[in-house]
Amino acid sequence: MALYRHIEDAQTLHTRVVDACVIDLPVPVADEDPLTAYREWAVDTRLALLGYPGLGHHLLLRWFELPAMLEIVERLLELAQRLGFEEFEQVGVANAVFSFVLARVDLEESLRTGDALERELDSIARASERLPRLTMHLSEYERARVEEHFRFGLELMLDGIAARTTQT
Repeated sequence: MALYRHIEDAQTLHTRVVDACVIDLPVPVADEDPLTAYREWAVDTRLALLGYPGLGHHLLLRWFELPAMLEIVERLLELAQRLGFEEFEQVGVANAVFSFVLARVDLEESLRTGDALERELDSIARASERLPRLTMHLSEYERARVEEHFRFGLELMLDGIAARTTQT
């Protein structure tokens, strides 16, 4: 209750805590190669958000209410523009990178909280005739390789963005 001598209510406390966390998030570097800037921002932001459980999920829903997040999105849009994307595609590129990072952080936290980083998937093994590809990759699903999957997904997305820049 001592906090409420300095802060009006729980909502104000929540807002100040979120603001304090978000202000420490990386901002994309606008003066380097845009794909490199996206990559570095994504990797650094993921690591930063993992240090604040629940923040990634919160930002998925409320990023537009936070001035520091608006600056980040502005830089992500600027990078898309520098790659030659216009209008809708600029937003699409920025959103793809932004939401990928936030959603992966949310997923990783859910896996850790749900104690699901390692799991037995006997139901898949028992259905091997119906699910041959899933069964073949069962070990990949039994142990979540969050770091490797994050980096692979990020590179796949950035490769797709790079391929589209040569088509525009």
